[in-house]
Amino acid sequence: MEYLKTVKAAVVFFVFTTVCVAENYTVSLYFEQTENALSTLFRTQAFPHPIGDHNGDDYDIYIWNPTIDIEPGYVNFIFTIYADVVINGVPTQYTYPFNIPLNIPSGALSVSGIISFLEGIPGQINSMSGPQWVKDIIIAEYEGLELAVYPNSLLEDANESIPGFIDITVSNITFTWEALTDLLRFTLSVDVVGNPPTISGEWEENGSNYNVRFYTNVEIEVLLIGIYNVLGGGGETESPGIVLTPQVWSNPIGVNWNYNNIPNSQYRCKVLFGSPYGWFKVYYVFNNLGQTGWNPMSIPPTLSFKRIYHEKINNYTHQHCDDVNFIT
Repeated sequence: MEYLKTVKAAVVFFVFTTVCVAENYTVSLYFEQTENALSTLFRTQAFPHPIGDHNGDDYDIYIWNPTIDIEPGYVNFIFTIYADVVINGVPTQYTYPFNIPLNIPSGALSVSGIISFLEGIPGQINSMSGPQWVKDIIIAEYEGLELAVYPNSLLEDANESIPGFIDITVSNITFTWEALTDLLRFTLSVDVVGNPPTISGEWEENGSNYNVRFYTNVEIEVLLIGIYNVLGGGGETESPGIVLTPQVWSNPIGVNWNYNNIPNSQYRCKVLFGSPYGWFKVYYVFNNLGQTGWNPMSIPPTLSFKRIYHEKINNYTHQHCDDVNFIT
């Protein structure tokens, strides 16, 4: 299912590089099914196999060698239905070859995937030889039959393919299709709801050091934490080995304070977060007035700390996003 990788890559890249507030987006992309792949898929599907008797005459009816023929502008379903019957004790086989345009309705996806319908059997079989009751059984069993062109739920597959380090949901997928030489091309319109990373932070004193923890809507790694006060003191922790789990407070991360005591003061907390799609910095501030337990940090409305901490962040030379300040 190579096209699912395309769905994931397109949606993740688009939303991760553009979303700074909750937004709805539509992503267009396509995938293709070849004639051989569709023929193989159709041969694996379960077709009706009616067996029984009609007024004392036995019958055994089955489909044989279903094949897809795709040419520019049309898709034909080619197959043969055999009817083995015993009428008045005499065995006879009737052969009904079909070549029927396949109906693939565009629009919203079925919950079971992309579905086609077998239509047109009466118009072909009624001109063929054989008892009408045999034809009537074939029409009743095969006309309007649902056949899967793509047998999985695209909506479910797309959402399952989205990685945890980005907060997006595929809310709807519609499609159109085009028949080309030996292949079907499906153009998907994917409706996406995307949210920016929202990362809340808290601090607490831990003896002569600090602990911090985070609560987020995305799975993301903490790469570096620095805490600094306006009096010039500071401490940093690099590579703490913490990956944030969405909707769960992280384990405490210790930041060594390189001084004998922690003064009551205003503090700035710089955090570098990372994922496979890039790195970004978030700056927090808090006032330590002697509080105990966990206390919230806030995000300032500007990037006024960029120059102070830029040299340290530049140790991560492949960062994709420069100084992103997400407002909660």
